[in-house]
Amino acid sequence: MPYNHSHTAQIALNLAHRTDLPVLSQVAIRFANTAAKWADRYKSRQKLGTMTPEQMKDIGITKYEAYHESRKSFWRE
Repeated sequence: MPYNHSHTAQIALNLAHRTDLPVLSQVAIRFANTAAKWADRYKSRQKLGTMTPEQMKDIGITKYEAYHESRKSFWRE
């Protein structure tokens, strides 16, 4: 499952690539964005592990796909 950036996350990514910001600011923005992405993945994968078959069907994934995704580490895409 690819990560979909929220509007706020996209703004932060754009900020991180501005060359007029100090390098440390760029690094801090990228770090914060990565930490937020990892937290989102962790929460999403935890929820996948507790979904009912009906909920999985609603979002268009199989039990195997949900299990496989829920077992991934938060840092893996």
